[in-house]
Amino acid sequence: MSTQKQQARSKTPQFSVIIPCWNAAGTLADTLKSLQAQTCQDWEAILVDDGSSDDTPAIAARFAEADPRFTMLATKRLGPSAARNLAGLSHAKGEFLAFLDSDDVWMPAKLSASLLRLRQDASLSGVYGQISFFRVSPETPETYSTVYTRDLVAADFLRDNPVCTMSNLVLRRAAFVQAGGFDTSIVHNEDVELLVRLAAAGGKIAGIDQHLVCYRTSLTGLSTNLRLMRAGWHKALETLQASPAALSPMEIAAADAGNLRYLARRALRTGAPGLEALRLAVAGARRSPKSFFSPLRRGGFTMLGALAAPLLPRAVRSHVFCR
Repeated sequence: MSTQKQQARSKTPQFSVIIPCWNAAGTLADTLKSLQAQTCQDWEAILVDDGSSDDTPAIAARFAEADPRFTMLATKRLGPSAARNLAGLSHAKGEFLAFLDSDDVWMPAKLSASLLRLRQDASLSGVYGQISFFRVSPETPETYSTVYTRDLVAADFLRDNPVCTMSNLVLRRAAFVQAGGFDTSIVHNEDVELLVRLAAAGGKIAGIDQHLVCYRTSLTGLSTNLRLMRAGWHKALETLQASPAALSPMEIAAADAGNLRYLARRALRTGAPGLEALRLAVAGARRSPKSFFSPLRRGGFTMLGALAAPLLPRAVRSHVFCR
């Protein structure tokens, strides 16, 4: 190892950026370039290749050779939660953990804005910002997420999870370690379960009303598996109900309706059978009409789309429900 690389890795950075990778050869370079373009350059990056069969390891190795702040680790198809735990619990040195998926892109101010907010309020466990959603290019987003004006509570993550994706989350490493990292038994919504656990234990997650992340949407992959998403949601609910912050039956119904609405929209945009979207939407509206139709524009539009889904071509559904 060169002297420059040894010096870079012995320095304690502000941020440890954790990047799980699996068959990401088509997107990884853009992701890593967005990290290198940060206005805050005080970071280390830990890339964890999870048994890729494409050129992902070679691309990661090229960045690590050229930039001593990159470190490479490897696992064997253990999943992103295990990869993040390996990096965050055993290898990260930074005061803050910033999670970045290998197909997403950060805006240049992502780390600096997060650092400023966390320094302003020492009571915060973590922060998130606004996300744009794109398919073709970060320069042509299709929609944006909403940032809450208050600190998030556990029920928020169950209803619609304003954080949206791990690429949007920065946590104090101490909070992540205290929580024990991710539950690796959860295949999907493992981020929701972790955030519920943090919030239920008194952790504060605050929003930054600034566009910080570009999220690459896809019609394939794990996020299209509605059954696994639903199972992960129930696991997160179990975690919350076993804590002192357990929800009342009415609060559970409201959170459940919000999740069913999200899944209905997900079914519409991923090409699931039209009746699947309708089933989810009707179940959500029955569970809690107030929650499902709040805000009315989103709830009403989802229900109308679900009613029309069996008659709409898949391409039309995918275009209209871009998130």
